[in-house]
Amino acid sequence: VLAHNLYKSSYYAFRNPITRPFWEPGTVELGPETAAALGLGPRDAVSLELGGKAYSFKVKVSKRTPPGVVRYEGLFVDTDLNGALPRRGWAPVKALKEAGA
Repeated sequence: VLAHNLYKSSYYAFRNPITRPFWEPGTVELGPETAAALGLGPRDAVSLELGGKAYSFKVKVSKRTPPGVVRYEGLFVDTDLNGALPRRGWAPVKALKEAGA
């Protein structure tokens, strides 16, 4: 699910040292159950496959994310995944643990 983050909502937000601690670029968030089912832990590398293309991220584990959901707070500086996601609704993705992670 594409989530909106107040602190990542503008071009200037990611450059601001005050808001920077509230988000981490290049991460996706999984609930503890989903992370465990995929054999993933915090900071592990994961690839998300969408439309036949893989995008790499680090894992963040949080209880706020429901089981079976990959939460991505996108901003154009994170990845070109932003252009592949639909503007509304859900996008089916496949989460794959990266080799050596």
